[in-house]
Amino acid sequence: MKNLPLSYIRCKITSYKGPLFLKQISKSCPPLAIAYALKEKFGKSVKSANELDFSIFEVVAAIGWDSGIVKKELKNLEWKNSNGKFFKSGINVDFSCLGFRVLAPGNMNAEQLDSTLCNLYSISYNQETKSLSELKNCFETFMSVSTSTILECCDEVNLELCEKLKKLVREYFIVDNLSSLIQKNQEEIILNKTDKTRVASDVNRILNSYIDCKFTARAIARIFHGIESPNFPAYVWGRSPFWRIHIKSDFNAICKVAQSQIISNLK
Repeated sequence: MKNLPLSYIRCKITSYKGPLFLKQISKSCPPLAIAYALKEKFGKSVKSANELDFSIFEVVAAIGWDSGIVKKELKNLEWKNSNGKFFKSGINVDFSCLGFRVLAPGNMNAEQLDSTLCNLYSISYNQETKSLSELKNCFETFMSVSTSTILECCDEVNLELCEKLKKLVREYFIVDNLSSLIQKNQEEIILNKTDKTRVASDVNRILNSYIDCKFTARAIARIFHGIESPNFPAYVWGRSPFWRIHIKSDFNAICKVAQSQIISNLK
């Protein structure tokens, strides 16, 4: 498996000549035709709409083309050729929403895509936490050896503070679990601020309401925050009463509560 550069995952096509013109040009643009077909497959009417918003990678998966070729075909809709001269066609194509791309052997189903998304998030979260912990440790270290005013250290060197700083710097490079200890303290503070009882109740409700779904703790947290994923798309789960229900609660705290409730339900 290989991580690829970020790429735009949404496309919005706007027709200034009406919905019939947009439908007509789809006959000469296979990616646009696939986008229409996918919208109609999920019961969304697009016959009277001047705009069409869709996922680029759903089209890529359906048509079997490279995403770069699909984007090029869609972007070419903005221009038309007449006697060797190019004119605006009345179509505007906008790409938005940067997303991860992963090169993996074979085709992955929705659950495997969700698992990949969790792994990518875990890597980025661990790196973020480590960097913030180190930054906080540096701040606390320098604050502990600083003086209230410059007058206290401009005339002579404070050897006691110098030795203390040297000792703290040595400990920083010797203690392996320093970042993890700071991370643990930060998470405990976040968890204390979270209404765990209400979150736990909603976790149990969603588990009992959708017994056919295989939820992970992170998947539940994404639903509570309104973050879509391949296995839990917004156009389906946006109608659920649990969508964005705990958007003001900490994401990682929700994950911990959800994990605890899932384990309890398995016993």
